[in-house]
Order: sequence, then C-alpha cells, then structure tokens
Amino acid sequence: MVFKTVSAILNAYNTYQVKSYDRFELASFSEESKRQYREDNWEKDLQKAREAGRKMAESV
Repeated sequence: MVFKTVSAILNAYNTYQVKSYDRFELASFSEESKRQYREDNWEKDLQKAREAGRKMAESV
C-alpha cells in the first residue's frame, strides 16, 4: 500500500530543553521565559498540530 499525502511543517519554538532546570547548568536559557511562552502559546500550538494532522489524514 502506498500513501500519497501532503506533508506539513509545524514549527514549535522556545520549547523546554529539560524537565527540571534546577538539575542542570543552563544559564543561557531562562526557565521563566520558556514557562511564560508555553502558557501564552500552548493552546495555539496544540491547535496548529491538530489541524496539520487532520489535513494530512484527510489527504490519504
């Protein structure tokens, strides 16, 4: 079986690098700014991912 579908690119920026910033020396990353970005954008990014998945599934 061969599937011909439309590919999609979904960019997700400013994501967490690790689960706990306390355990690592990551001075170049601000956990607080990443947390704020996630709080502000999580639902929008999730909706974009759902939409991309729906479009790819519909094109199969």
